[in-house]
Amino acid sequence: MAGESHLRPARGIAPLVIAGCFGALSCQQEPTTKTTSGSLTTSVPAATAAAGTTSAVVKPSQPRSPHAGPWTGSYETAQGKVDVPAGVSYPTWTKDDGTLNNGKGTVALTIAADGVVSGRVTGALGALTVAGVLESGWLRAGLTPAEPEGNNPMTGVLLGEVKGDQITAQLRVANHDGSLVRKAKVALEPSR
Repeated sequence: MAGESHLRPARGIAPLVIAGCFGALSCQQEPTTKTTSGSLTTSVPAATAAAGTTSAVVKPSQPRSPHAGPWTGSYETAQGKVDVPAGVSYPTWTKDDGTLNNGKGTVALTIAADGVVSGRVTGALGALTVAGVLESGWLRAGLTPAEPEGNNPMTGVLLGEVKGDQITAQLRVANHDGSLVRKAKVALEPSR
């Protein structure tokens, strides 16, 4: 088989020739680097990635919320009840006669195009800041006192469901030690 040896390249040269062929083909393209943003992975030129340029990163487009814009509603609180297991006694809960932080007020929200919710609650509960999200037809927001050192600052949640052109929500708050618990139904409507 001495006559056939000239047909086969030497073992050490074959990989180099093959690598050289593929290398020559890829030299016409700029090297790329994979970049991940959220759940989207894209290839960007390596020089751009190394330079730290953010304009090459492609972000997935957020669908605009059909509920984006200002929303308003009103509430009238009722005294909330704290359910405790039998045999547990906490005298502070029995001292609430329902007169403090009880009454009417308003809720004003802004829903951004991406579903982020911000706003204010004013009235009987004091001034509260609203921060949350509207996603998949559900409003979930935290309520924090705009003036934490004020008189009986309340903290709680605003939870609701979009039903047509209205958000039907429940507001539940309590003061710092849980001695005042308030609840209210809120019907929010677009205020465009």
